Amino acid sequence: MGLEQFLTTSDKIASLEKLTSLLAADIYFSCLKYGIEPDGFDYTAFEAPSDGPDVFSPHLRDLEIKCKSLAAAEQKLAELNNA
Repeated sequence: MGLEQFLTTSDKIASLEKLTSLLAADIYFSCLKYGIEPDGFDYTAFEAPSDGPDVFSPHLRDLEIKCKSLAAAEQKLAELNNA
């Protein structure tokens, strides 16, 4: 048994909407923090650089994970809205 048994579709949608909002704000802040222009930033295509020791590398990998999480949450939200 999973958590889905306790949540209605509207509960899931509300949770995903809140999650996407929080992730988007966090990604925006991270872009500003690490010198990435947030306007026009394509979070669906962002990949952290994998070459060389960079002081920001761990943070950029964390940003990549957040970007992938946002894309996945938006995809699930679209699925629930179309169901």
